[in-house]
Amino acid sequence: MTKTCVHGITPKWNCEACKREYQREWLVKNPNYQREWHKIHKEHHNELQRNWRRQNRIKTHAQKLAKKIALGSKCEKCGSTENLERHHEDYSKPLEVKTLCRKCHNEVS
Repeated sequence: MTKTCVHGITPKWNCEACKREYQREWLVKNPNYQREWHKIHKEHHNELQRNWRRQNRIKTHAQKLAKKIALGSKCEKCGSTENLERHHEDYSKPLEVKTLCRKCHNEVS
């Protein structure tokens, strides 16, 4: 019997929201996993990063420019002052950046 998720999607692992929730919970339980993986597979990780940057040149360019823009003092969506990040709604407009907290940024992305 196939399990249906709380969002009504069958099978449960086809639901992106459920997958993200599981991954977040797993990483909380295994906080050093990513750090250890990157130490062991440093060259492979670097190659993956280079390939991603090569395939996403517009995003990479926008992110580099955005780092030069001052980060706002609070989240534009909820008003939080913790874990602030920059968000591009349109990477072709690299200087149009919103300040969002990590939680709101994850909801938008």
